[in-house]
Amino acid sequence: MTLFLIALAVSLLFFLLNVYLSRPGTAQFKTSELMIIAAHSDDCVIMGAEMAWSVVKSGGTIRVVYLTCSGPDPSSEIALTRAKEARNAWASLSSVSFHDLNLPESPVSGPTAYSPASLETAVQALEQIVRELPPDALVLVPASHEEHIDHRNARSVAIKACNKAERTELAIIETPEYNSVISLRADPVHVMWLILSQFPLVYRWLPERKVSSSFLSGPSGVKISKRAAFDLKLGMLQSFESQDPELLTRYFSWESRYRPLNKPSPTMPLLGGFADIAALVFIALLTLTSFAMGIWSAELGAVGFGVSIFVVLLLSYSLIKRRGILILFTLSFVAGFLIESSV
Repeated sequence: MTLFLIALAVSLLFFLLNVYLSRPGTAQFKTSELMIIAAHSDDCVIMGAEMAWSVVKSGGTIRVVYLTCSGPDPSSEIALTRAKEARNAWASLSSVSFHDLNLPESPVSGPTAYSPASLETAVQALEQIVRELPPDALVLVPASHEEHIDHRNARSVAIKACNKAERTELAIIETPEYNSVISLRADPVHVMWLILSQFPLVYRWLPERKVSSSFLSGPSGVKISKRAAFDLKLGMLQSFESQDPELLTRYFSWESRYRPLNKPSPTMPLLGGFADIAALVFIALLTLTSFAMGIWSAELGAVGFGVSIFVVLLLSYSLIKRRGILILFTLSFVAGFLIESSV
């Protein structure tokens, strides 16, 4: 019993170490120009308002490129309205320029409202813009595994344009906007909240929680962590009246996370390796604890294996649909009982 408690305590210690090493760092961005590649008119604010604040504060300029017109076509009423809202949102910052690639907006899950040929034309147009950037420019793109197909295409177009322009010296920064990625390592409180919220009646007692999107894997990146930058983002979101500012504030009132896609920066600590080691130690100790529990009590051993399997899945592969957490949780414990009954 004593050994079991010691093993459990050490397991929890390494888990907390893993969480600590995975926490986002803080950074300020200094560059002569920041180019934000956004899929829609409000995405540029959700993605880049805080980084833009940091860049402008250091004397840099902002260039915003929109993949779509945020409507069925550039002349539609909704497209014109959203374009005007975007310009109004950025009016509080100086030295901001805009470029529109004018593809039609697609449904969230697809299919795309534009052809592959149109997408290639967008790559060529963006390539010309990329060639104009100064050597120290930063290019901000959506992170991988975004829910909206236009977000994924904005990322693809940006990376292809930078490669075709042969601007390898440019630093490409990625940021998650909204996706189904959860990370036990990056946000354990959020994961536990999601698990509990799936159980009947329990969700009624849970406090409302602001949900931020995470990277699929690897380092958690950095935050600007300046109140003025965050207030700027919230204020800019109020300009998008056609998209319900209250709803935008509710879903996106969290600090954005940034990390380099193509070149590590000394100002952005990459602690993913140490965190991964801590995760492996935690899993190993938890599994050994499960064996100890199984010797002492078969039922406890099964529960331990269930927890082990669940944690392994969450730590090793974070891309889990939120509505599937309860199913995953249940299957993990079923697997735990099956494993325990066979040993």
